[in-house]
Order: sequence, then C-alpha cells, then structure tokens
Amino acid sequence: MKIDTISDVRSPRIQSQFDERFFKPVKLAKRPDGTFYQVTAQSGGATSIQQDLEEYFRTRRPALVTTICEKLMTTTEKVFEKETPCNAVIHATVLYIVM
Repeated sequence: MKIDTISDVRSPRIQSQFDERFFKPVKLAKRPDGTFYQVTAQSGGATSIQQDLEEYFRTRRPALVTTICEKLMTTTEKVFEKETPCNAVIHATVLYIVM
C-alpha cells in the first residue's frame, strides 16, 4: 500500500470555465415585496460575487454573506420552464471558495 506524501499530491485540474456572471459587477435593487433583482451596472458601487467574496475573506463582515446570497439567488436560469438559481454560478462560487 502506497501513501502519498504532500509533495506527491497535486491540485485537481478544473475542466470547466467559471460562469461570466461570477465576475460581472452586479447591483441589486429591492422590490416592494422585499425580493431583490439585478440592475445592470458597469460601475457606481456595483461589485461581482468574486469581489464580494474576497472582501468577506479580508474583513469577515457578516453583511457580505447576505449580499453574496442575494446575488446568487438573482442569477437565474430556466429549467423546465421554471426560473431557478443558476447552477453554474453557484458551482463557480463553491469552487472559488475551496480553492
């Protein structure tokens, strides 16, 4: 039985690309019913999910977790005629956190 040492273990090669929505600056607006939606924004305080994660890792501000979750929930895709959170963005976020 062979046990790998730390020097033998390599990082896995990721085959897929991050979804562009992970890197795109997003600004959220609140509807009267309390739900959020994305406003197209190129600047003016808009940040990407990646930037929010990096800021959270630096500062550990709990409010950023809420912002990140809201942005993840507003990135949607149609699955069987139903709007659902986009799996590609969620997977990109998880991969970014664990790497």
